[in-house]
Amino acid sequence: MAVTNKQGAGSQAAGQGANQQDEQASSKKRRHTGAAKRAAQRKLGRRVAAQRIDLSTAAESAKAQYENGRAASAGGRKSRVEPEVNIAAFPLVRAAWASHEAACSARGTTKMVVKGAELNLDRLSVIVEVASLSATTPRNEQLLAAAARVGKCRDAIYRVLPGPQNAEGRAAFGFGEQVRADDPPTVLRGAQKLLAGKRSMPESRAARLLTADDEKQLKAIVKSIQSTNAQRTQSRKEGSTRSTEKEILNAALELFYDDFAASIGLALQDDDVARIQALELIPRRAERREAGGAPPASSAAPASGAAAPAASARPAAVTA
Repeated sequence: MAVTNKQGAGSQAAGQGANQQDEQASSKKRRHTGAAKRAAQRKLGRRVAAQRIDLSTAAESAKAQYENGRAASAGGRKSRVEPEVNIAAFPLVRAAWASHEAACSARGTTKMVVKGAELNLDRLSVIVEVASLSATTPRNEQLLAAAARVGKCRDAIYRVLPGPQNAEGRAAFGFGEQVRADDPPTVLRGAQKLLAGKRSMPESRAARLLTADDEKQLKAIVKSIQSTNAQRTQSRKEGSTRSTEKEILNAALELFYDDFAASIGLALQDDDVARIQALELIPRRAERREAGGAPPASSAAPASGAAAPAASARPAAVTA
Protein backbone atom coordinates (compact mmCIF):
# COMPACT_ATOMS: atom_id res chain seq x y z
CA MET A 1 0.00 0.00 0.00
CA ALA A 2 2.84 2.37 0.87
CA VAL A 3 4.51 1.56 -2.43
CA THR A 4 1.31 2.39 -4.32
CA ASN A 5 0.99 5.73 -2.55
CA LYS A 6 4.60 6.61 -3.38
CA GLN A 7 4.04 5.72 -7.03
CA GLY A 8 0.91 7.87 -7.14
CA ALA A 9 2.72 10.81 -5.56
CA GLY A 10 5.57 10.42 -8.02
CA SER A 11 3.21 10.40 -10.99
CA GLN A 12 1.42 13.48 -9.66
CA ALA A 13 4.73 15.32 -9.19
CA ALA A 14 5.82 14.35 -12.69
CA GLY A 15 2.54 15.64 -14.09
CA GLN A 16 2.90 18.93 -12.25
CA GLY A 17 6.46 19.28 -13.51
CA ALA A 18 5.32 18.71 -17.11
CA ASN A 19 2.55 21.29 -16.70
CA GLN A 20 5.03 23.84 -15.34
CA GLN A 21 7.34 23.22 -18.30
CA ASP A 22 4.44 23.70 -20.72
CA GLU A 23 3.45 26.96 -18.99
CA GLN A 24 7.05 28.22 -19.09
CA ALA A 25 7.36 27.36 -22.78
CA SER A 26 4.04 29.06 -23.52
CA SER A 27 5.09 32.14 -21.55
CA LYS A 28 8.42 32.29 -23.37
CA LYS A 29 6.63 32.01 -26.74
CA ARG A 30 4.26 34.85 -25.78
CA ARG A 31 7.17 37.04 -24.72
CA HIS A 32 8.97 36.30 -28.00
CA THR A 33 5.84 37.11 -30.04
CA GLY A 34 5.30 40.31 -28.09
CA ALA A 35 8.91 41.37 -28.63
CA ALA A 36 8.56 40.76 -32.39
CA LYS A 37 5.39 42.87 -32.52
CA ARG A 38 6.99 45.69 -30.55
CA ALA A 39 10.00 45.66 -32.87
CA ALA A 40 7.69 45.82 -35.91
CA GLN A 41 5.76 48.73 -34.38
CA ARG A 42 8.99 50.64 -33.69
CA LYS A 43 9.99 50.09 -37.31
CA LEU A 44 6.63 50.84 -38.94
CA GLY A 45 4.75 52.81 -36.31
CA ARG A 46 1.38 51.95 -34.81
CA ARG A 47 -1.12 51.75 -37.64
CA VAL A 48 -4.85 51.21 -37.87
CA ALA A 49 -6.15 49.18 -40.79
CA ALA A 50 -8.51 50.93 -43.20
CA GLN A 51 -12.07 49.67 -42.99
CA ARG A 52 -12.78 50.01 -46.73
CA ILE A 53 -10.69 49.51 -49.83
CA ASP A 54 -13.48 49.74 -52.44
CA LEU A 55 -12.99 53.46 -52.97
CA SER A 56 -13.81 55.69 -55.92
CA THR A 57 -10.35 55.71 -57.56
CA ALA A 58 -7.58 53.18 -58.02
CA ALA A 59 -5.05 55.47 -56.30
CA GLU A 60 -7.25 55.82 -53.21
CA SER A 61 -7.79 52.08 -53.06
CA ALA A 62 -4.06 51.44 -53.50
CA LYS A 63 -3.31 53.80 -50.61
CA ALA A 64 -5.91 52.12 -48.38
CA GLN A 65 -4.55 48.67 -49.23
CA TYR A 66 -1.00 49.90 -48.57
CA GLU A 67 -2.04 51.19 -45.13
CA ASN A 68 -3.68 47.85 -44.40
CA GLY A 69 -0.41 46.15 -45.30
CA ARG A 70 1.53 48.52 -43.05
CA ALA A 71 -0.89 47.92 -40.16
CA ALA A 72 -0.66 44.15 -40.61
CA SER A 73 3.14 44.23 -40.71
CA ALA A 74 3.27 46.50 -37.65
CA GLY A 75 1.06 43.96 -35.88
CA GLY A 76 3.63 41.20 -36.47
CA ARG A 77 2.09 39.61 -39.55
CA LYS A 78 4.48 37.45 -41.57
CA SER A 79 4.11 36.98 -45.31
CA ARG A 80 2.90 33.60 -46.48
CA VAL A 81 5.22 33.43 -49.49
CA GLU A 82 7.97 35.45 -51.12
CA PRO A 83 7.01 38.54 -53.17
CA GLU A 84 8.07 36.86 -56.42
CA VAL A 85 5.45 34.15 -55.89
CA ASN A 86 2.69 36.66 -55.16
CA ILE A 87 3.67 38.75 -58.19
CA ALA A 88 3.53 35.73 -60.50
CA ALA A 89 0.06 34.77 -59.23
CA PHE A 90 -1.57 38.16 -59.83
CA PRO A 91 -2.43 37.83 -63.57
CA LEU A 92 -4.25 34.55 -62.90
CA VAL A 93 -6.15 35.98 -59.93
CA ARG A 94 -7.10 39.05 -61.94
CA ALA A 95 -8.37 36.84 -64.79
CA ALA A 96 -10.45 34.80 -62.32
CA TRP A 97 -11.90 38.00 -60.88
CA ALA A 98 -12.73 39.27 -64.39
CA SER A 99 -14.63 36.05 -65.11
CA HIS A 100 -16.90 36.75 -62.13
CA GLU A 101 -16.62 40.54 -61.98
CA ALA A 102 -20.28 41.26 -61.26
CA ALA A 103 -20.57 38.74 -58.43
CA CYS A 104 -17.26 39.81 -56.83
CA SER A 105 -18.04 43.53 -57.20
CA ALA A 106 -21.38 43.01 -55.48
CA ARG A 107 -19.45 41.66 -52.50
CA GLY A 108 -16.92 44.50 -52.36
CA THR A 109 -14.04 43.34 -54.58
CA THR A 110 -14.65 46.03 -57.18
CA LYS A 111 -12.71 47.08 -60.25
CA MET A 112 -11.05 49.90 -58.27
CA VAL A 113 -9.90 47.40 -55.64
CA VAL A 114 -8.26 45.25 -58.32
CA LYS A 115 -6.68 48.28 -60.00
CA GLY A 116 -5.44 49.55 -56.64
CA ALA A 117 -3.84 46.18 -55.95
CA GLU A 118 -2.23 46.35 -59.41
CA LEU A 119 -0.69 49.74 -58.60
CA ASN A 120 0.86 48.31 -55.44
CA LEU A 121 1.97 45.26 -57.44
CA ASP A 122 3.86 47.52 -59.87
CA ARG A 123 5.72 49.18 -56.99
CA LEU A 124 6.56 45.80 -55.49
CA SER A 125 7.83 44.50 -58.84
CA VAL A 126 10.25 47.43 -59.18
CA ILE A 127 11.65 46.87 -55.68
CA VAL A 128 12.12 43.14 -56.32
CA GLU A 129 13.87 43.86 -59.65
CA VAL A 130 16.25 46.40 -58.04
CA ALA A 131 17.10 43.93 -55.28
CA SER A 132 17.79 41.25 -57.87
CA LEU A 133 20.18 43.51 -59.80
CA SER A 134 22.00 44.50 -56.59
CA ALA A 135 22.49 40.85 -55.68
CA THR A 136 24.26 40.15 -59.00
CA THR A 137 26.73 43.06 -58.95
CA PRO A 138 30.05 41.90 -60.49
CA ARG A 139 33.39 42.14 -58.69
CA ASN A 140 34.86 45.61 -58.49
CA GLU A 141 37.80 45.47 -60.91
CA GLN A 142 38.84 48.99 -59.91
CA LEU A 143 39.25 47.89 -56.29
CA LEU A 144 41.33 44.88 -57.34
CA ALA A 145 43.65 47.15 -59.35
CA ALA A 146 43.97 49.54 -56.40
CA ALA A 147 44.80 46.70 -54.02
CA ALA A 148 47.44 45.39 -56.45
CA ARG A 149 49.12 48.83 -56.67
CA VAL A 150 49.16 49.28 -52.89
CA GLY A 151 50.56 45.77 -52.51
CA LYS A 152 53.42 46.41 -54.96
CA CYS A 153 54.37 49.64 -53.18
CA ARG A 154 54.41 47.83 -49.84
CA ASP A 155 56.52 44.99 -51.24
CA ALA A 156 59.13 47.44 -52.57
CA ILE A 157 59.31 49.41 -49.31
CA TYR A 158 59.60 46.25 -47.25
CA ARG A 159 62.72 45.29 -49.22
CA VAL A 160 64.57 48.43 -48.09
CA LEU A 161 63.41 48.25 -44.46
CA PRO A 162 64.66 44.84 -43.31
CA GLY A 163 65.44 43.67 -39.80
CA PRO A 164 64.46 44.81 -36.30
CA GLN A 165 66.41 48.08 -36.66
CA ASN A 166 63.80 49.26 -39.19
CA ALA A 167 60.74 48.22 -37.20
CA GLU A 168 59.76 51.85 -36.55
CA GLY A 169 60.05 52.71 -40.25
CA ARG A 170 57.93 49.72 -41.26
CA ALA A 171 55.28 50.77 -38.73
CA ALA A 172 55.26 54.29 -40.21
CA PHE A 173 54.43 52.84 -43.63
CA GLY A 174 51.64 50.64 -42.24
CA PHE A 175 53.30 47.25 -42.10
CA GLY A 176 51.67 44.90 -39.63
CA GLU A 177 48.23 45.70 -41.06
CA GLN A 178 46.87 43.33 -43.66
CA VAL A 179 45.65 44.57 -47.04
CA ARG A 180 42.97 42.43 -48.67
CA ALA A 181 41.70 42.93 -52.19
CA ASP A 182 38.13 41.99 -51.18
CA ASP A 183 38.05 44.40 -48.23
CA PRO A 184 37.96 48.11 -49.25
CA PRO A 185 38.73 49.52 -45.75
CA THR A 186 42.03 47.61 -45.61
CA VAL A 187 43.02 48.87 -49.07
CA LEU A 188 42.11 52.40 -47.99
CA ARG A 189 44.20 52.19 -44.81
CA GLY A 190 47.11 50.68 -46.76
CA ALA A 191 47.17 53.61 -49.19
CA GLN A 192 46.77 56.16 -46.40
CA LYS A 193 49.64 54.61 -44.42
CA LEU A 194 51.96 54.72 -47.42
CA LEU A 195 51.23 58.43 -47.88
CA ALA A 196 51.63 59.08 -44.15
CA GLY A 197 54.96 57.23 -44.10
CA LYS A 198 56.31 59.29 -46.99
CA ARG A 199 55.31 62.51 -45.18
CA SER A 200 56.83 61.44 -41.85
CA MET A 201 60.12 60.11 -43.33
CA PRO A 202 60.62 62.21 -46.51
CA GLU A 203 64.41 61.67 -46.69
CA SER A 204 64.36 57.92 -46.14
CA ARG A 205 65.17 55.38 -48.80
CA ALA A 206 61.64 54.02 -48.53
CA ALA A 207 60.07 57.43 -49.14
CA ARG A 208 62.26 58.01 -52.19
CA LEU A 209 60.87 54.83 -53.74
CA LEU A 210 57.48 56.54 -54.03
CA THR A 211 57.61 59.07 -56.86
CA ALA A 212 55.26 62.01 -57.33
CA ASP A 213 53.28 59.88 -59.78
CA ASP A 214 53.00 57.06 -57.22
CA GLU A 215 51.83 59.55 -54.61
CA LYS A 216 49.24 60.96 -57.03
CA GLN A 217 47.86 57.51 -57.75
CA LEU A 218 47.71 56.59 -54.05
CA LYS A 219 45.75 59.78 -53.35
CA ALA A 220 43.37 58.88 -56.18
CA ILE A 221 42.87 55.45 -54.61
CA VAL A 222 42.05 57.03 -51.24
CA LYS A 223 39.55 59.43 -52.80
CA SER A 224 37.91 56.71 -54.89
CA ILE A 225 37.42 54.29 -51.98
CA GLN A 226 36.11 57.02 -49.68
CA SER A 227 33.59 58.00 -52.35
CA THR A 228 32.59 54.38 -52.86
CA ASN A 229 32.14 53.89 -49.11
CA ALA A 230 29.83 56.91 -48.97
CA GLN A 231 27.79 55.49 -51.85
CA ARG A 232 27.57 52.11 -50.13
CA THR A 233 26.35 53.72 -46.92
CA GLN A 234 23.64 55.51 -48.86
CA SER A 235 22.76 52.29 -50.68
CA ARG A 236 22.41 50.43 -47.38
CA LYS A 237 20.02 53.10 -46.12
CA GLU A 238 18.01 52.91 -49.34
CA GLY A 239 18.13 49.10 -49.18
CA SER A 240 16.69 49.17 -45.66
CA THR A 241 13.90 51.45 -46.87
CA ARG A 242 13.24 49.18 -49.86
CA SER A 243 13.16 46.14 -47.58
CA THR A 244 10.50 47.75 -45.37
CA GLU A 245 8.53 48.88 -48.42
CA LYS A 246 8.72 45.39 -49.90
CA GLU A 247 7.42 43.88 -46.68
CA ILE A 248 4.46 46.28 -46.58
CA LEU A 249 3.55 45.90 -50.26
CA ASN A 250 3.80 42.12 -50.09
CA ALA A 251 1.48 42.11 -47.07
CA ALA A 252 -0.94 44.42 -48.91
CA LEU A 253 -0.97 42.09 -51.92
CA GLU A 254 -1.68 39.05 -49.74
CA LEU A 255 -4.51 40.93 -48.01
CA PHE A 256 -5.96 41.68 -51.45
CA TYR A 257 -5.80 37.97 -52.23
CA ASP A 258 -7.66 37.29 -48.97
CA ASP A 259 -10.29 39.86 -49.97
CA PHE A 260 -10.67 38.21 -53.37
CA ALA A 261 -10.91 34.76 -51.75
CA ALA A 262 -13.70 35.95 -49.47
CA SER A 263 -15.72 37.33 -52.39
CA ILE A 264 -15.12 34.49 -54.85
CA GLY A 265 -15.78 31.90 -52.16
CA LEU A 266 -19.31 33.23 -51.69
CA ALA A 267 -19.88 34.08 -55.34
CA LEU A 268 -19.17 30.45 -56.32
CA GLN A 269 -20.57 28.75 -53.25
CA ASP A 270 -22.91 26.63 -55.40
CA ASP A 271 -20.15 25.52 -57.80
CA ASP A 272 -17.52 23.63 -55.80
CA VAL A 273 -15.25 22.88 -58.76
CA ALA A 274 -15.06 26.51 -59.96
CA ARG A 275 -14.69 27.78 -56.40
CA ILE A 276 -11.80 25.43 -55.64
CA GLN A 277 -10.09 26.27 -58.93
CA ALA A 278 -10.30 29.99 -58.15
CA LEU A 279 -9.08 29.61 -54.57
CA GLU A 280 -6.16 27.44 -55.66
CA LEU A 281 -4.80 30.40 -57.64
CA ILE A 282 -3.95 32.18 -54.38
CA PRO A 283 -0.40 31.42 -53.15
CA ARG A 284 -0.25 29.65 -49.81
CA ARG A 285 2.49 28.40 -47.53
CA ALA A 286 4.10 25.21 -48.77
CA GLU A 287 3.09 23.19 -45.72
CA ARG A 288 -0.56 24.23 -46.14
CA ARG A 289 -0.51 23.38 -49.85
CA GLU A 290 0.94 19.93 -49.10
CA ALA A 291 -1.65 19.34 -46.37
CA GLY A 292 -4.55 20.48 -48.51
CA GLY A 293 -5.02 23.79 -46.72
CA ALA A 294 -8.70 23.35 -45.89
CA PRO A 295 -10.48 26.40 -44.50
CA PRO A 296 -11.94 25.97 -41.00
CA ALA A 297 -15.40 24.42 -40.89
CA SER A 298 -18.25 26.71 -39.88
CA SER A 299 -19.19 26.41 -36.23
CA ALA A 300 -22.82 27.33 -36.96
CA ALA A 301 -25.22 24.40 -36.60
CA PRO A 302 -27.28 23.57 -39.72
CA ALA A 303 -30.86 24.70 -39.74
CA SER A 304 -33.55 22.19 -38.80
CA GLY A 305 -34.14 19.78 -41.62
CA ALA A 306 -31.14 21.06 -43.58
CA ALA A 307 -28.60 18.66 -44.94
CA ALA A 308 -25.29 18.36 -43.12
CA PRO A 309 -22.52 20.45 -44.69
CA ALA A 310 -20.07 18.67 -46.95
CA ALA A 311 -16.60 17.83 -45.68
CA SER A 312 -14.36 20.88 -45.80
CA ALA A 313 -11.21 19.09 -46.84
CA ARG A 314 -9.94 20.80 -49.95
CA PRO A 315 -8.85 18.42 -52.77
CA ALA A 316 -5.61 18.75 -54.63
CA ALA A 317 -5.23 21.61 -57.09
CA VAL A 318 -7.36 21.25 -60.19
CA THR A 319 -5.29 21.74 -63.30
CA ALA A 320 -6.54 22.79 -66.67
